[in-house]
Amino acid sequence: MPFRSNYLIIFFALITLHACYNTSNNANVMCKTYNNNVNCSKEGLNLGMSFPPIQNSYQRDLTQTYLKDLAIKKIRFEVHWDLREPIKNNFNWTPLDERLLWTQNEGLEVLLTIGAKAPDWACTLIKNNQSCIYKSSNDLKNFIDTLLIRYSNQIARIQYANEWQNDFGFIGSKENFVTYNNILFSSVGINSPTTKVVLGGFSIGAIRTLTSCAGKISSYYQDDGYYDSKRIKEICTSLTMQEIKNKIDHILLNANYDLVDLHFYDDVENWQTYFNHLATLVTKPIIVSEFGGPHLLFELYNEDYQASRLAEYIETLKKIGVSGAYFFKLVATSSAHPPHAESGLLKNGTLGKKISYYIFKGYSNP
Repeated sequence: MPFRSNYLIIFFALITLHACYNTSNNANVMCKTYNNNVNCSKEGLNLGMSFPPIQNSYQRDLTQTYLKDLAIKKIRFEVHWDLREPIKNNFNWTPLDERLLWTQNEGLEVLLTIGAKAPDWACTLIKNNQSCIYKSSNDLKNFIDTLLIRYSNQIARIQYANEWQNDFGFIGSKENFVTYNNILFSSVGINSPTTKVVLGGFSIGAIRTLTSCAGKISSYYQDDGYYDSKRIKEICTSLTMQEIKNKIDHILLNANYDLVDLHFYDDVENWQTYFNHLATLVTKPIIVSEFGGPHLLFELYNEDYQASRLAEYIETLKKIGVSGAYFFKLVATSSAHPPHAESGLLKNGTLGKKISYYIFKGYSNP
């Protein structure tokens, strides 16, 4: 009899969950189910969306349907200098005009990331797919001044570059980064004074390494595998790590900015520790412009797991008390960082709503 009773309990629980899953109006019920029966609330946390599809009018119309359903009013996207000024002093602003006009019409608040990649004419031979050292910092100044004069006070937050802690994210020196970042900060003060400058994001890899080298965590998973205490010691005592630490220290001391940006993925159990350590290094408010998961290389993915983890992500961010957090991202896509290809609320291709969509909705639009 006990086995039969347990079987019936599980059976009716599955029926209830299935009904919730297929009824968008029950988003808060689902959210509570995946949050250990704790009521879901966005109180104390401003939720946004990082890199939703907005490339053309079709994508923007579709995206706005979901943003409205989710009650999202903050989005983050990127502007590419190489695409906006392919020939020196010959600008193509039309795509950005359309996107920012759309955000204004829909009442969306924008965090704009200026990609560190420049047009070929502005780059030295020191370059990679993400960035380069510029022939003249005045070329960057001219681009940024033109951008901010054109869109004065239309951009809530702006940042230069992304995940600059290593050469892949930013190939230049620490002095280069400070120069380029401070060009942005100065231009904002003159041309768009209501805009806040966000220091380009700390990658989760850099955050894990900094925190473990400070002795705050003893192990973690990274894209390239498991880091135990022995491997952490090897990394932390290496010349490469010392150079990265010097770069970070120099930039935090000499760059001008209003907000600090962290990227949190996967190991939510450590996010509070990560935040606490990074908070000792900076004096400005902290936002999270990317959070998501799971990591497909060391977490077993299914929709139920992603949904339960998403509830943990949001509850942890609320507890930490960050000044806003942007989920990565609306649509799952393999064009993103491959280990996070499933970090999306909608299915790739079909745009079907995952369970996590309703969990997010339970928080953002209860």
